[in-house]
Amino acid sequence: MEEVYNAIEFGKRLRMIRKKRKYTQEQIAEKLYITSESVSNFETGKTACAHEHVTKLCQILNVSADYLYFGVEKELNEEKPSELDQIINRIKNCNDFDLNRINCMIQILLKQPAA
Repeated sequence: MEEVYNAIEFGKRLRMIRKKRKYTQEQIAEKLYITSESVSNFETGKTACAHEHVTKLCQILNVSADYLYFGVEKELNEEKPSELDQIINRIKNCNDFDLNRINCMIQILLKQPAA
């Protein structure tokens, strides 16, 4: 049986895996150099996702194109995001004041000898 692309199902899978990987639409949009409205349109099936964006989404979300297009369960390396990825995602949402404080703490910690 031939698999048929369905934009609405593609969008549902995209939204589900984006949330599972703890990304916001805004974060995905930033990585794709598009608007968050475009990401929303992909997720609702209003707009088909260009191949170049699918390729990048697969890298960002660590899934295969087969999974996004057809739901073939081929999530790549079904691992939790690394500790570094989790830290980076938390820092992305900080304001300038908090970023400055975090930077100061990192500088202090890195100057300390390893335990």
